[in-house]
Amino acid sequence: MKKMFALAAVLCLALAGCEYDDAEVKDRLDDLEGRVDALEKTVNSLNINVGNLQSLIDGKLFITAVTENPEGGGYTLSLVTSDGEASQIVIKDGEAGAAPAIGVKLDSDGKYYWTLDGEFITEGGKKMPVTGDDGVTPVFKIENDTWYVSYDKEATWKECGPATGAAGDSFFSDVSTSEDGRWVYLTLADGETVLTLEMYKEFGIAFESLPELIMAGATAEIPFVLTGADEKSVVEAIAKGDWEAEAVMDGTEGGKIVVTAPAESSTGRVIVLLSDGESKTIMKTLTFVSGVMNVTTQSQEAAAVGGTVSFELETDLDYEVVIPDDAKEWLSRVETRALRQETLTFSAKANETMEERQAKIELISSGVVVETLLVYQKANLDPTAFVVKVNVTESSMKNTLILPLTGTVDATVDWGDGKTETVTAVNPQHVYEQEGEYYVTVTGSVTALGNRLTKTSQSAIVRVIQWGQLGLESLEEAFYNNKGLTQVALPDAGAFAKVTTVENMFYNCTLLTAVPVGLIDQCTELTSAASLFSGCSSLTSIPEGFFDKCPKIASLASAFKGCKKVTEIPAGLFDNLTEVTDLSSVFYGTGITAVPEGIFDVQTKATSVSSVFYGCSALRTVPSDLFVSQTEVTNAAMIFKTCAALESIPAGLLDPFTKSTNFSGLFSGCESLGNLPQGLFDKLGSGLEAGSKGVNVSSVFENCVKMTEFPTMANIPAISNVASLWRGCTAMTTLPTGYFPKNCSSCTALGNMFNGCTSLTTLPADLFESFTGISNLSATFQGCTSLETLPEGFFASITKPTTIANIFNGCTSLRSLPVGLFDGMTSIKTMDSAFKGCSAFTGESPYTIVEVDEEPVKVHLYEREDYADLFTKPTSFKTVFTGCEQMADYAMIPTAWGGVSDGTKAKPTIALSYALPENMEYHGINFTVKGTEFKSGKYIVGTTELVQSVLDEFDGDMEKATNKYGIGFTATQLETLMSDAGLMLEFHDLEPQTEYMLLVRGQNVHGLTFETLTATTAVRPQGSADYERYIGTWTVTTTSSEVTGQPQTYTIRIEPYRNDKSYKVYDWGVTTLGSKEEDFPFILSYNEADGSVGINSYEDLGMYGFTYYIYLRYRFLNEQSQPSIWVSEDTLVSGAYDAASNEITITCGTFNDNSGITQKITGLDYVLYTGGKYYEAQNLIRPGYLIGEGDNAKVDYGVGPYKLTKAPAAAAVPAKRPAKKFESLRPASETKQAAAVPLGVGRLSMMSVH
Repeated sequence: MKKMFALAAVLCLALAGCEYDDAEVKDRLDDLEGRVDALEKTVNSLNINVGNLQSLIDGKLFITAVTENPEGGGYTLSLVTSDGEASQIVIKDGEAGAAPAIGVKLDSDGKYYWTLDGEFITEGGKKMPVTGDDGVTPVFKIENDTWYVSYDKEATWKECGPATGAAGDSFFSDVSTSEDGRWVYLTLADGETVLTLEMYKEFGIAFESLPELIMAGATAEIPFVLTGADEKSVVEAIAKGDWEAEAVMDGTEGGKIVVTAPAESSTGRVIVLLSDGESKTIMKTLTFVSGVMNVTTQSQEAAAVGGTVSFELETDLDYEVVIPDDAKEWLSRVETRALRQETLTFSAKANETMEERQAKIELISSGVVVETLLVYQKANLDPTAFVVKVNVTESSMKNTLILPLTGTVDATVDWGDGKTETVTAVNPQHVYEQEGEYYVTVTGSVTALGNRLTKTSQSAIVRVIQWGQLGLESLEEAFYNNKGLTQVALPDAGAFAKVTTVENMFYNCTLLTAVPVGLIDQCTELTSAASLFSGCSSLTSIPEGFFDKCPKIASLASAFKGCKKVTEIPAGLFDNLTEVTDLSSVFYGTGITAVPEGIFDVQTKATSVSSVFYGCSALRTVPSDLFVSQTEVTNAAMIFKTCAALESIPAGLLDPFTKSTNFSGLFSGCESLGNLPQGLFDKLGSGLEAGSKGVNVSSVFENCVKMTEFPTMANIPAISNVASLWRGCTAMTTLPTGYFPKNCSSCTALGNMFNGCTSLTTLPADLFESFTGISNLSATFQGCTSLETLPEGFFASITKPTTIANIFNGCTSLRSLPVGLFDGMTSIKTMDSAFKGCSAFTGESPYTIVEVDEEPVKVHLYEREDYADLFTKPTSFKTVFTGCEQMADYAMIPTAWGGVSDGTKAKPTIALSYALPENMEYHGINFTVKGTEFKSGKYIVGTTELVQSVLDEFDGDMEKATNKYGIGFTATQLETLMSDAGLMLEFHDLEPQTEYMLLVRGQNVHGLTFETLTATTAVRPQGSADYERYIGTWTVTTTSSEVTGQPQTYTIRIEPYRNDKSYKVYDWGVTTLGSKEEDFPFILSYNEADGSVGINSYEDLGMYGFTYYIYLRYRFLNEQSQPSIWVSEDTLVSGAYDAASNEITITCGTFNDNSGITQKITGLDYVLYTGGKYYEAQNLIRPGYLIGEGDNAKVDYGVGPYKLTKAPAAAAVPAKRPAKKFESLRPASETKQAAAVPLGVGRLSMMSVH
């Protein structure tokens, strides 16, 4: 009221002397009172929010919910204190008021401090903390339209701005929650500061579900969820009486109560206590009931023809019997009169479905399934019949089924589609009218199933329902590669009594998931189970005791190969198989993780364990006595190859293998295998007979990327193969001296021995001292990127190699090698890429010092071919030294060996000359090119003007000009130009009185040389008078034309070509091909004897573009008056000069066509030829000579005889023809290839060319 009074007094003073208006004064007083009331609310709200903010940060106030305001927008924060007192903060949308922008900000010390308008509030130079013992709570008030704040519990006040804006709460500007609802994000009024606070949850425990019944002696798990718990929270379970209970925590948000009922039926209680670890504890009581139900037999078979089945049970529970809906049609409970029946009886109908069926019956008490009973029933089938379910398809099988009946067949087949037939041939076939599933029945006698069908229809059999009594003796390859088979039945007694072999029985049956226990129990005479389930990639388990009744089996090779879903080997699986000699690949590619103890204990006769665990990528460990009984083994190759998870090998594991000669790939690809026990190989080979070549240890450690040390092989009596021994061992750095035994003379190859050993740095000098038989060193050190050198004498004992290809390929750190490294190896023929990529090699490449003429001479590898009496001539040496630019003698290494030397000693030299050939001086030049040190070269010939334009195109760069336009010298030409006589380039079709330029380029490893020469043809000499009178410009007048029948006139030019022999004629006919623009003149021959001229149309005149040949062709009309052309080598058009009229008359002759009919030539003109056809091109026809449009267009060719009238002398000067796109001239010896044009009649087709 104090504030209002002061404001009212001021207002009264302001009104003094004014006309009194009661209504206006009242309204203004009301507005003022409302504003004061709003400001008081703002002050109150601000102080509350400041306190709340401090409590939220200090952990004394918690957010329990964030809800949207349905009216007015914004949010409401529901709060609760640690004492349980609830409150709210309402955050409204809209404009902020004018309250001070009070806030908090996290400082670098991890504490929050108060801010005003975004800046830290300081008192005495110190920031004011929000929480803690020295925490400060700001208090606000408004006096005289001014905001004041106190930081010392209202003892003093500081002015902080006018209170003039609209009232409002602007303390918080936004609120949001995380997706999981766990966190709340409060944005303060500054729009930048965001506080992250955890949503408060009430401390408690909730159980998801409680079982009403626990069977006596059984255990149940009851999950629970905690709210408001943390790492200090504790859950305890206390059981009453004989019941047991345990609380198992899973983090801070839940867990489970594990309850165990006593053996006797009773009611039990479990007390669950939840404590926060300090002062709060919550207790809940759980009540359980236990009961007893004992069933003598849980599964019963109903007779195929129907009948009853009974189950004996003992119980103290009330229960109901639930039969599955899909079984109620054939199975029902038989009710009895007794109030409580201890025997449950069910009635089953006869099974006429062709397949076995079953029903799972549940006994339910208090909503809990206390027992499950199984009733199964076989199909009501002829017990002697072999019954299979097939699925034939149209797309892949053409509805065809092939049965794998083989051996001796005398049977009746019911194909399941109403058709039955008697069969005696093997593999009977049947075609169904439509695709689908059918049940096929075979009765009679069949001695074998199999024959390895290759057609897709072999996969039509999807299930064996019954084996019957066919008298089977062999099941070898019975379902070989059947990728449709999913299930097989257990054979009835006697079905397999005569079977002696099951090899490959289910080979590659990729959909077979399981086999029945006892499948081969009747096969007591089996001697082999090789590949029995090989490739059964869906098989999930091996039945226990599967081989117990087959003691004569000698081979288990690949029996379970590729069964990748089999993860466990049953203990004692082979305990009765004492005759086994072959265990190779038995578990190849399975998913096993461990091997049971004693799995091979009785296989004392085994001679092969090759690949036994090859590809078992999940196998981690093996027993130390795994092979203790395998003392007769001769082949132990690849036992653990690609066992990528195998981590260790026990000491002594290989000790029994004293007679084995093959350990190739033993640990290849064991990427997780660490260092092996020393002495692992000490017993190998100790049982071999004298004279044995030794033990094959090739690829033993291949790709064992974790191994850094390797057990010595020095105690092996002899070794026969070490190829790829350490290939890919990327962690290997060195080997100790004396690693190999003294007898390794049977080894012939060190190929790939250290290939890819990227960490290998050094090797002992004696490593190969016993390897005297080596002939192959290919890729021995390829990719050894850390190897820098090898010791002197490293290959001293190795003298027989014929190949060292890739031996040091990619050894990027190799700096030098002993120069005599290959001294003893005089027979090397193959060296491809031997040092390729040895970019750090700075020393001289290896060489051998030999004596020539009593003088010592260095002979490098690349020089051996020059010393045939001392070394075998190398035959393959591509890229031997490619990339060895730092090698001391790199400049001397020939390019063919990967070096830069091409056998030359300096840049090429070039000498050019020319002569004008006799009688051809005006149209011929003979250039002569002589040179030295050429390895390659090119030349360009053209008019000086054109050649200069080409050079201008490349700014005078002759290299670029010859790259684009140059003609390469052939090997023969290069040989000739470097001879004493040199190479003559003859050009006989040149223009008179024209300067030509020859540009020659010579090239070798030392560089490029260029030379040019110009020569000018002579002036054309005057021809005879009769020859000269044809030269000039002439007007041609045709007799008529083919389309309009009207005479045509056009102008041509006759220019001299060869004196007294021929002319060039330009602009002839209706096309533009002979014009100055296209420049394809034809040759007019001159007969010196009588002064006549002739036109032959056989030779082509050039190419139009890259596709079309250009010809001048004779034209005539065939019997159907169709324009046609005639191709002949004879000259059939000729003319003569009439001196009196100064005219030329050209007449057209006749010919006999292919039918012997005499035809008259009507004229001649240009055509195009390609692909065996002639064409006339619309776009090459002169204007006015194309009559009609589109498909109806026709070319109006002229019809002879032709009258030529000479133009006045002034008009006879030929126009200069434009230059074509440059193409170097070719010598006269390089004749062009003309089109193979057939003689005789040809037809034209209309087209356009571009």
